[in-house]
Amino acid sequence: METMMIVNIVISLTLLLGGALMTAQGKKQINPVVGYRTKRSMSSNEAWMLANKKCGIFWLADGGAGFLLTAVSYMLMFSLPDTASLVLQILMLALMTAGAVFSIIKTEKMLKDRENSAEAKKEKMFKDLV
Repeated sequence: METMMIVNIVISLTLLLGGALMTAQGKKQINPVVGYRTKRSMSSNEAWMLANKKCGIFWLADGGAGFLLTAVSYMLMFSLPDTASLVLQILMLALMTAGAVFSIIKTEKMLKDRENSAEAKKEKMFKDLV
């Protein structure tokens, strides 16, 4: 049970660190090492900054919530049966993982919508010229 708690602490701190780094990358140019690195996010500096800022905020919230819930569960650990405490730790791990996956899905959707919107504007401008 303590092992799961340590895993949750490490994952929540990793999400917090990753979120802080991504949020900081939201103010910088595309780089080859740190940040939210997908084909869409690296298509332009604007997409890079937007994707890093949005995903970074999600990861900060996910990591902060995970760390807080792990701390609360630590306090409850002594009053809950071992199996209930283990189930709680596994549930928190699943929630943090789902939050990280959700953030990637939402960020990619935002980038895709932005891309489609830009394409639609280009098509409209072309039709207006013809």
